[in-house]
Amino acid sequence: MSPFKADLLFLHEVDHLIQLEAIKGIKVFSLNEEFKESYEEKVIMLASDEIEVFKFNERDLFEAIENSYFEFEYKADRG
Repeated sequence: MSPFKADLLFLHEVDHLIQLEAIKGIKVFSLNEEFKESYEEKVIMLASDEIEVFKFNERDLFEAIENSYFEFEYKADRG
């Protein structure tokens, strides 16, 4: 891979937005072209849904900031 750096991700362990960025990269190896195409289609569909939710939440956040509402509730997950 020299002079390039290679990143290794277990794509099944990251969210769909990271998976989407990963499949936009350079494909080094694919065992089965049909599986690769099916996987990429699934990632694109799931990421597009997640992007819409992200945009909705981002819009709410900016609206709260614009209206000087800065109280955010955080609860640590202990258990």
